[in-house]
Amino acid sequence: MMVIDEVHCISEWGSDFRPDYSKICNITKMFEGIRVLGMSATIPPEARDDLTYRLKIPLCYYFQSSSNRPNLKYEVLTTKQNDICSDICKYLGEKELSEAPGIIYCQTIKSA
Repeated sequence: MMVIDEVHCISEWGSDFRPDYSKICNITKMFEGIRVLGMSATIPPEARDDLTYRLKIPLCYYFQSSSNRPNLKYEVLTTKQNDICSDICKYLGEKELSEAPGIIYCQTIKSA
């Protein structure tokens, strides 16, 4: 089995962004009958047919569910450039977050 996460990138970015994406279909040629699982939370409907063609998969099943994730909490916080570390420490120390996993996105690599 071949599993491709963020499979929409093959269609959306293709050879312009990462040339190796266009070579993924070679795997389905090399291993005839291989099962392919493509995962994407953001695939647009028009990309589905394109992916079926690019990956040379004649029979596909699509499974889709809601992107509503009530178990996730989204929050946008602003901070002063010189207090980022102390703001993050303060935020992570809050009781309700102390044992929950999380992701902190930064605007630039430098600020990360």
